[in-house]
Amino acid sequence: MGLNQETNNEAYVLGRIFSVIEDIQKTAKPKIVSNIADQCFSTACMKPLSVFPFIINQSSLWMREIGYKKPEKKEIYKEILINLYAKLTGGTELTYPKTLRIEEQGTFQFGYFHQKNEMAQYF
Repeated sequence: MGLNQETNNEAYVLGRIFSVIEDIQKTAKPKIVSNIADQCFSTACMKPLSVFPFIINQSSLWMREIGYKKPEKKEIYKEILINLYAKLTGGTELTYPKTLRIEEQGTFQFGYFHQKNEMAQYF
């Protein structure tokens, strides 16, 4: 089973978003030794609220950097993130979950790896 673009499952979509942000960082900082996945994948998977506001803020800086070098790629990333965030607005609270249950952590991981595979084929 590959990427499920239809699901609005919060954990799956968050995993996909994390993967896209990792790719954004890799594009902006190709020589970086320790990326966001190395630094905070486990925490993002278990406690999204403690990680996502930080990495989203960081990604806006990386996007600005990409915009100078590869403006077309910046627009593609922006469109992907807009579409993914649109999937998260179905709930009553517009916030990241404080924690994910163990099953949801697995779903997050599937979303992350499915999106990672998609990004490798896309770019």
